Amino acid sequence: MAMFWQILLFFGFSYISAQTPLVFELTFKGQSLILEKSYFAENLQDSVRIDNCKFYISNLRFINEGKVISKVSNSYHLIDATDKSTLNIPLIYPQNTIFDHLQFEIGIDSTTNAKGVFSGDLDPMHNMYWTWQSGYINVKIEGFTKSATTRDHSFQFHLGGYKAPFNSLQTLNIPLSSNHQKPTIKVDVGDFITNIDLSTLAMVMSPSIKSVLLSKQFSTHFIYRNAF
Repeated sequence: MAMFWQILLFFGFSYISAQTPLVFELTFKGQSLILEKSYFAENLQDSVRIDNCKFYISNLRFINEGKVISKVSNSYHLIDATDKSTLNIPLIYPQNTIFDHLQFEIGIDSTTNAKGVFSGDLDPMHNMYWTWQSGYINVKIEGFTKSATTRDHSFQFHLGGYKAPFNSLQTLNIPLSSNHQKPTIKVDVGDFITNIDLSTLAMVMSPSIKSVLLSKQFSTHFIYRNAF
């Protein structure tokens, strides 16, 4: 009987997990992002309005000293500015796990894309899926500014692509503090948009070199250094 309880305790404690939220804050040049609100951008000398902002965070992994020590299964999360509940992602990991970085991807990986459509956050009802040939849209940002030279002064950036040479997936490594308490990442959507020359480029709607370059640029606006 003593041996039975020892085995039970061993397996019981093996499955105890810890949890902390990963929080995303969407901003426009440091201010909280409010959709359909006009913000003045000094570098454009014009106002800019963001009407739609969505992007995928996927394949969350815990890293220690450069090695993956734990993964979050089925970790595909749609961050949607219209739904505040999507800005908090629960991170579940084995109790007493030691890790110094959190790694994740902005977008959906090629393996998942090749399998077709899914449910939940990957459901096409979220309007983040092109076709089976092009796959998922990793990042979607839409809005309005007179600086955009389109007919109605709108801009639309639907960034994605999973096949070479247009693979737009981006990987980020986030340094964590020792207590792992509520890591927060600020995503400056306004800074991203206003650093694009909207007079020459105001629309990307399919996988392309422009989509790859803008995806890389978007990933640099995830502000996490010294954030924990």
